[in-house]
Amino acid sequence: MIAKKPFWMLAACTTIFAAGCSMDSAFNEPKQDLLQENQHTINVSDQRDLYQENDSEDARNHSEEFGFVRHQKSPVPGDSQPYTPTYTINREEVADTISQMNVAMPDVEDCATLVTDHEVLIAYKTGQTGEEERKKVADQVKKTAVSVIPGWYHVYVSDDPTLIRELESASNGDADTENIHEFIEYTAKLMMSRSPQGYKLDQGTNANNEAIGEKNDYTDNDEYSKEMNK
Repeated sequence: MIAKKPFWMLAACTTIFAAGCSMDSAFNEPKQDLLQENQHTINVSDQRDLYQENDSEDARNHSEEFGFVRHQKSPVPGDSQPYTPTYTINREEVADTISQMNVAMPDVEDCATLVTDHEVLIAYKTGQTGEEERKKVADQVKKTAVSVIPGWYHVYVSDDPTLIRELESASNGDADTENIHEFIEYTAKLMMSRSPQGYKLDQGTNANNEAIGEKNDYTDNDEYSKEMNK
C-alpha cells in the first residue's frame, strides 16, 4: 500500500522526494498482523476483512484521521438528490472490540461476540454463580456492547460458554444465508432462557435494547417479556 503524503511534499526537491520514496518502502515492509499483536486469541471467520495484513495496516494508518463531509442544497428548484442512507459498520471489527473490552473486565474469562445486521449476541464465561452477581456481570457485558454499536441494535447475552459454538457456527453465514435469521432468533431466545440479561437500559427499552412494544422482536408475548416489564 502506498502511504499518503501531504500536498506540500509534492513540491519538494529531488532529495526529499527520494527520502519520501524510502519512507514508502518502509511502509510497504511486512508488518506483524493485528492478531499476532493481540494478547488474546481471536477466531476470525472472514479473513478477507479487517484482519488481513494490508487491511489492518490500512486501519492503523487511518485510525487518527477525522471525518468531514459537507452537503449543500442545489440552488436549482427540484434538482435536489434523494437521500440514500449509506451508514454501515465493520461487523467483524465491532465484534472484536466488544469481545476485547469484555475480556478485560475482571469477571469475564472468555467472550465471543456475533454481530449481525440488527443484533449482537454475546456468549461469555464468568466465575460468578450467584443470581444477582450473574445479573450484574450480564449488565456490564451488555452495556459494553451498547457503548460500541448503533442505537437500533438489540443485544442478547449469555454466561453459558457452550453457546460460543452456536455463535461460531452462525458466523460462517451472512444476511442472505438460508434460515440464518431463524437460527439467530433461536439462539437469542436460548440465551434469554438460560441467562440473565441485566437491567433495563431505560424507561423506553427493555434489557435487550428493544423498544417496549416493538414489533418483530424476540421477547414479544413470552414469559421473559412479562418478567422484564414488571
